[in-house]
Amino acid sequence: MTSYKGVCNKVPLLEKVYGIDTYYTVDVRGIGGRIRSLYGDFIVEEISLDGFIAKVKFNEKGDEASCKTEECHDIRGSGAYVWFVLEKKGLDTVKAVRRLARLLKVDERRFSFAGLKDSKAITAQFVSCLNVSEDELRKIHTEQLKVHTIFRRPFPLKPGLLSGNRFTIKIRNIDLPKDDLAHTLSRFIESVRTKGGIPAYYGHQRFGTIRPNTHLIGLYILKGDFEEAFHELVCKYYPLEPEHIKEAKELVAKGDLKRALTLFPKAYTYERSMIQHLLNHRKDYIGAFRRLPLEVRRLFIQALQAYLFNRVLSRRIIEGLPLNTPIEGDYVAFIDKLGRVASTIKVTSYNKKDIEKMVKKGRLRLVLNVIGYNTILAGGLPGEIEREVLESEGIKPEEFKVKHFPEASAKGYLREGLMEVKSFKVLSIAEDPLNKGKNMLAITFTLGKGFYATVLLRELMKPTDIVSAGF
Repeated sequence: MTSYKGVCNKVPLLEKVYGIDTYYTVDVRGIGGRIRSLYGDFIVEEISLDGFIAKVKFNEKGDEASCKTEECHDIRGSGAYVWFVLEKKGLDTVKAVRRLARLLKVDERRFSFAGLKDSKAITAQFVSCLNVSEDELRKIHTEQLKVHTIFRRPFPLKPGLLSGNRFTIKIRNIDLPKDDLAHTLSRFIESVRTKGGIPAYYGHQRFGTIRPNTHLIGLYILKGDFEEAFHELVCKYYPLEPEHIKEAKELVAKGDLKRALTLFPKAYTYERSMIQHLLNHRKDYIGAFRRLPLEVRRLFIQALQAYLFNRVLSRRIIEGLPLNTPIEGDYVAFIDKLGRVASTIKVTSYNKKDIEKMVKKGRLRLVLNVIGYNTILAGGLPGEIEREVLESEGIKPEEFKVKHFPEASAKGYLREGLMEVKSFKVLSIAEDPLNKGKNMLAITFTLGKGFYATVLLRELMKPTDIVSAGF
């Protein structure tokens, strides 16, 4: 088995905060560069369960006929639920749907979507709404929000009702000469193919890069300390935040909520909503958190689950346990055509050889615990790693049944240890028009639902500073 000891110290410090302690493609140097110089450098297009792609139709300036030349699928249907493609720029999904609801004068609770999409990108995803005017939807065309491809179905979208996402990425400001870049890229593709994929870490946006504390807030909520969770979210200032936010946060910490509310910009909707609640209901920190959308409330505990998963996955890589071959104590699973874990088997000394054969044929995949209150920990060495990580964090699986905040309870599930990279294609290697003397790489690829493009990009780029690299 390959030993990765020592390699873990080469990752950026901020990634260690997320539980990401190592690289997997240690045999290939990073290409460096920067992502997200422009919103159009990071395009995400959702793929539905039945294979339809929510395609980006507008470019960086908002003009139709963007870098995508293919037309949207002709989707037909009937029913009470209006489905459509929501294309957004510079907004997360929750805020985008809230803004859409205000524009349409419709209760935001009537909208539903399958997954959360990044704010630092141009993204297209399917959204459904009960009995909304199609004519009014067609009028939505702002700088940050656009609606197209409207059709009907007899049921609403639900979380997880997607098969994956297609990414189109531009990496700019690359120092490597074009020939060296092409050679390194070829080696990277071969390394990923040989290893069977990329470690299925939860990506940077799950935790935050400017404020890397989503999982810390989750830990405080898990332990029932909502006052500390509030202070971490609203009061704690991080060095990469705007300077003008510092005074507002200091005022909250001192208890001057009224004045602090005047200093928080309107863009800080969550913080303002919680402060307003505490002005009316002193010390009701649980109530303040309940002013947040349900999806956001759940994100904190989900981020804590993600952090624990990342730590276990890192330990496994560093200690030389394989991700493409199961060992005793591991779980393996049949993955259905929609990317879901269909059924699981625990690896024992009796079935190990048969399971190894099925894994090599691609019929079974190694899966790891995303720990929750229903989790049954692995056995053998994999189980030892899980128990050691949990003990070091002072967490027990049963605590994820959050009695004081039941809407955020998490029962746990199984997640593939490796993410398969599909349809990877190099679109171009060219001079970077934004950075004289530097090069630019454009690529496209598809990942299954729940997997992060930034995790693939960190392996390819191996940045020394993930913030300046655009993560």
